[in-house]
Amino acid sequence: MMLGLCVLFAFQALGELIKLATGTILPGPVIGLVLLFLSLLVRRGVPTSVGDTGTRLIGALPLLLTPPSVGLFFLGDQLQGKGYAVALAVLIGTALTLVCSAFLMTWLIRVTDKGDAQ
Repeated sequence: MMLGLCVLFAFQALGELIKLATGTILPGPVIGLVLLFLSLLVRRGVPTSVGDTGTRLIGALPLLLTPPSVGLFFLGDQLQGKGYAVALAVLIGTALTLVCSAFLMTWLIRVTDKGDAQ
């Protein structure tokens, strides 16, 4: 698990370095995640250590969603009167996520099926 964490942190640090060097508005972790994804595509697979670490981190995902929920609770006064905008943003964001996930899953199924056929 330590090796997997080191790999994930290394890609995050690389993303942060690229963000600082280029001044882009994208967050460093997002850049690191894209670089990790590209490296896994080139490698044509996920190393066991990274896969096991990712599985364990997904189990802790609800802990990452608690702080934003608490933030919304305490920012209620500032959000007052903006309920429609927040609801619209949540609905559009959810719809876009579902559509993008469906297209990505379809593409990944096609790519892996082609790889199995060879």
